[in-house]
Amino acid sequence: MEDVSVPMARPAHRPGLAAVMHSGEIWEHLSGQRRGVIVTLPWIITGAAIGLLAGPRIRATVLARSTAAGKPLRSACPACSARVLPERWRWRSLLPITGQCPACRVRVGPYPLVAEVTAGLALAAVAARATSGWELAALAWLVLAAIPLALIDVAVHRLPDPLTAAALTGTLALLAVAALTGHQPGRLARAAIGATILACFYLALWLIRPDGMGLGDAKLAASLGLALGWTSWQALLTGTFAGFALAAVYGAVRLATHQATRTSQLPLGPFMLLGAVVVIALLRAVGSLVRAAYSQSRWHTAGDHLGLALAELTGIILIAFVLEAVVFK
Repeated sequence: MEDVSVPMARPAHRPGLAAVMHSGEIWEHLSGQRRGVIVTLPWIITGAAIGLLAGPRIRATVLARSTAAGKPLRSACPACSARVLPERWRWRSLLPITGQCPACRVRVGPYPLVAEVTAGLALAAVAARATSGWELAALAWLVLAAIPLALIDVAVHRLPDPLTAAALTGTLALLAVAALTGHQPGRLARAAIGATILACFYLALWLIRPDGMGLGDAKLAASLGLALGWTSWQALLTGTFAGFALAAVYGAVRLATHQATRTSQLPLGPFMLLGAVVVIALLRAVGSLVRAAYSQSRWHTAGDHLGLALAELTGIILIAFVLEAVVFK
């Protein structure tokens, strides 16, 4: 009897992580060749330049509003009392990038180049992510409003209401225009829901322990929730997790190096902003890596994404309570 060998059917080839990277998928996500991303390298460079130019204005805002609650805005150098900001037309106020008082040369406001470099990097990052001009305008507005808030939080551990209100209203208005012009009402609804969820979460933490977290954090969370929710539900979870994780690492390092105690106050605003910007800028590339890793796993099922989301949500809650109860009382 003739032996007839039938070739075994080979399973369809699934490209691994290296193949995905060599195929340029991650570069397509970063360079804007997918999902209709229209922002190109010149826009990224322009965003970085605008951030650098906005530094002196950011410095003036930080100096003026780095005061205790209920106190008037500052316009003079704390050391020599020389006037460094005008009493009127404060929107035109500027401070030199040296961060020094012109009269006594004492540092006023943030350290040299901190505001400029931070704004430039943040604007370049969101420019690489934006899918339209109006979305870029919304993200840029949020960045330019949130960076002074973060620096003020570092200086005096408070987030002034005028800046948190401006961040929220401006971001919401520009995202509404982006949704109307791009025919994306679903993204705007998701952004509004994300802002509500994140603000309520921070508000709940503030109600549980008012001494451990400020009400301003909940107000800033509303603006960041808009941007993260506009991006995706995954960005909302991951951005929140990243902010808490960065704050926890910072607090643990300061405790370990005896630079703080468990009664010290932790400025959470800078880590909230940093986590949001990093996730908005890099979520696509990270998503490509995760999908490539999952494609090599025999446990790749539809429930994996739900499990990952639940794990992140659990991590957010645990880290939040660790920050509240263990790292800083």
